[in-house]
Amino acid sequence: MASKLVNIVKDFTLTIVRDGQLVKEAIKAGIQRLEEDVAEHWYTKAHSSDVPEGVTQTDEEAEAAASTKAAAAASKTPAKS
Repeated sequence: MASKLVNIVKDFTLTIVRDGQLVKEAIKAGIQRLEEDVAEHWYTKAHSSDVPEGVTQTDEEAEAAASTKAAAAASKTPAKS
């Protein structure tokens, strides 16, 4: 899915429907890439501001951040026995 660079000014939790399931996403303040559906959601827009001029994030940086986030989420998931 495409992503978009956004400037989140306040932490919030977004509840969104994905694949027929309600999913809660904790969004932290800061400049980051979010999936297009999350970035374009009205609630996300209410908690964001323009990205400062000159601030960019390459695809490689976005992929590295996403894999770090996924690894952190995986380490919090309890193992099934």
